[in-house]
Amino acid sequence: MGQNCRRAIKHQLSCSIVTDEASRKDAYDVIFRNRVEQEREIHMTLDDILKVNEILPVDFFLVKDSDGCNIGAGIFYRGHSKIVQGIFLGDDMEKRSLGIIDFLVMNIYEHYKKMDFDYIDLGISSMCGDPNVGLIRFKEIHNCETSLRFTFWWSPDNNQSFQINPKK
Repeated sequence: MGQNCRRAIKHQLSCSIVTDEASRKDAYDVIFRNRVEQEREIHMTLDDILKVNEILPVDFFLVKDSDGCNIGAGIFYRGHSKIVQGIFLGDDMEKRSLGIIDFLVMNIYEHYKKMDFDYIDLGISSMCGDPNVGLIRFKEIHNCETSLRFTFWWSPDNNQSFQINPKK
């Protein structure tokens, strides 16, 4: 992590929290491109995320290279006064060697540390329910703890009951 952050600083990357509409869209676009390149779906539109922001604070982070190009981004929910949760992180795959995500995580950590948060959740580490070993390793390198997370399921048909092990 340290080596990648030094590389990012050497290449004059910058990271900031962004609040204006255009910059939020830029952050979302970086993440969207990253998901497309990795053939992973993104299940929320920017409008969906902005609707969440009407309920609880949503922070957008944007990493730029020395030319001012958007090359990394993160979106975090502040749903608790002491816990922040990473919803999306992404970078420009062609410039990944610059240490973009490590630099982004370092800046996110510093930002929330200054805000006196106790927990920074970097988000899930699975794809389609299967653990993503590379992502787990990345997060553990950044001093994250791996833990199971409960998922709540709700049926749109309120008349239907849910059974854990239905008998046939």
